[in-house]
Amino acid sequence: MKFAPLRRFFYELHLWLGLASGLILFVVCLSGSLYVFRNEARQLAAPEFFYVEATADQRLSADEIVAKVEAARPGKKVGSLTIPESPTRTVAVVLNDAPSKGERGQGPGKGQGQGKRQGPRDGSGRGQGRGEGQGLRDGSGIDKAPQNAGQGAGRGNGQGGGKGGQGGGGKRRGETIYVDPYTGAIVGEGATPVDAFFGFLMRLHRWLCLPTEIGRPIVGVATLIYVVISLTGLLLWLPRTAAAWRRKSTWKTALNVRVRRGGWPLVFDLHNALGFYTLVPALILALTGLCWSFGWYRDAAGAVLGEAPFKAKSEKPESLTPPDGSPRPATLEELIAKHNELDPGAGDVTISIPQDESTATTIQKGRVDGFFALAVKNKTQWDRLDASVVSVERYGQMVEVERFADKPFGAKIASSIRALHLGEITGLSSKIFFFVVCLIATSFPATGVALWTHKLRARNKKRRAQTDGDAASKSDPKTDGDASSNAVDETPTEETV
Repeated sequence: MKFAPLRRFFYELHLWLGLASGLILFVVCLSGSLYVFRNEARQLAAPEFFYVEATADQRLSADEIVAKVEAARPGKKVGSLTIPESPTRTVAVVLNDAPSKGERGQGPGKGQGQGKRQGPRDGSGRGQGRGEGQGLRDGSGIDKAPQNAGQGAGRGNGQGGGKGGQGGGGKRRGETIYVDPYTGAIVGEGATPVDAFFGFLMRLHRWLCLPTEIGRPIVGVATLIYVVISLTGLLLWLPRTAAAWRRKSTWKTALNVRVRRGGWPLVFDLHNALGFYTLVPALILALTGLCWSFGWYRDAAGAVLGEAPFKAKSEKPESLTPPDGSPRPATLEELIAKHNELDPGAGDVTISIPQDESTATTIQKGRVDGFFALAVKNKTQWDRLDASVVSVERYGQMVEVERFADKPFGAKIASSIRALHLGEITGLSSKIFFFVVCLIATSFPATGVALWTHKLRARNKKRRAQTDGDAASKSDPKTDGDASSNAVDETPTEETV
């Protein structure tokens, strides 16, 4: 049976878009499937960075770890530290350059910083920030590299100040080191043996190792094409007639992978049946991945979900008004204890330490390890000078604890986009699942091209047989029937299933 006109259109669209983007999708899917296990590979390659032997000694407090690290690294300040729930894991500490008072400038100084961008601001990959401050920059007006934008510019007030170069509110990136929680000794710093390989995979997955302004839109367009291919593939997978919907044999053919038959029927099933089974998770990967490619897509996703993707990356801690006098600041351990009272339960604790008293200290807690560990965190902000929790407005009400469970559904999706795309949403279980899905998606360009070329060869063979049969019937009037009827193409295709 031949295609109806609309079905023929979907078939041609599916075919030619697949041929046009197949190589790019193959590279993107393969690199993505390998990148899923980057953390596990780093832990295997450099276990001394991540694991310690649990002893009978009590673990050091957060304040003791900060003091020991800053004493071992003069000129550095601890920007954040992650205290693991497990007693055999190291503490991850992020170090930033200590702020320098410098000389006071005589006029408005401008500074620029360049750095890698974690939370994208717009499609061009650039973000700009502007701030007024006191004494955070030296007289030369040079600011440190921001984490966020490819370029960030800041404006001081002529007194060596300014939080410029924040890239639209992004956080600064510092050096990450790993500390023994029992001794405070630095047990790991720098790159692990596999970091270069996974850095290459990331660049290949995001930009095809091309300049970002070229590679990012190419990958984005190929991802959009994949969405169209998936939807047209579903339409072609569905039975064509009401009678076919009622036949069990139709669904048996559509849903089974006939391994025993082998050959081209097996190749067809690998493309057809596995395409159906992986449709939803593969679309999740594609739709979330587009948030890194296009600014207009992120804006549209934010409008639909009610919250912008990557909002947490650009959110600043609450600003505080320091009280008169010089009260003793609360220790980090005191703040952790108070957080645990508001947010009981186990999980790794991450503390972000501001460099001045006018910014709140943030604490987040959540599980990151385990076969099934939901990648969500609850967050509190604290005024360290009086150890009081800072209430913030979230979704129309003032809250002390920003709980994931209290977010609207759309906001939950928006805040989980990164975890969904990286396969980390439910820990190791989701990593394995999305690894298999992405690996299967890698095979679709290969099986699709193989089926297309085989179909072309079968069609040409049938035409040659028909031509030879016509010639034979002309030379022998007694020849009866169509010789081409013996050249039947038994390979299943979209036209025959």
